[in-house]
Amino acid sequence: MSKLTVSQAARVIGLPRTTLRGVIKRGSVSVNPDGLVDTADLEQAGYTVDPEALAREQAGQARGTAQASPTAGTPQTDILPQALDLFGQLRDEIRGELDAAHARQMRLLRLLERLSRYIAKAGLPDGAAALVAPPQPQIRQPILSLLRQYPQGLGIKELETKLNSPKPLRNVLQGMYRAGLLVRLHTGVYAVAPEHRSPEA
Repeated sequence: MSKLTVSQAARVIGLPRTTLRGVIKRGSVSVNPDGLVDTADLEQAGYTVDPEALAREQAGQARGTAQASPTAGTPQTDILPQALDLFGQLRDEIRGELDAAHARQMRLLRLLERLSRYIAKAGLPDGAAALVAPPQPQIRQPILSLLRQYPQGLGIKELETKLNSPKPLRNVLQGMYRAGLLVRLHTGVYAVAPEHRSPEA
């Protein structure tokens, strides 16, 4: 059976590379010390190897070997495919960690926002009310109400003009974005987050 890089193995079984990496991480498919996957392991795990795709990958390996023949056997030539594949794996893992960290941050901000609402409704003393995270909370509801009328979003200057705000709203909008109330369509343009598009949200 053939031994392929993770990227090549993903192509011959028709899976995204990140999905196959997850399968490998769970231990359903193994990689050898060189970071290669045996097609026999893929079939044993229940995946179907596409013969045509496998032939293409093997042909590509053969071409790479032929092109590298003047320096065949040198460490630089032998490890390049594995190094590139490991680089892709590291990149995917870093992206996954960053996405997970962002999701945790958004959950915490939403919890803080909910706590702020409970404190406000309970009419707790000023000391407790100081826990309210967003700056200038009195302007948030007008911003939400206005943006609900513009699903395509509005820029910061447009919001300041339509609300006749005497002060810049950049920091307020950034705070609402961090709290999960708004989404940023592109630089300086905000819209209401999907879960807050209803006035009751």
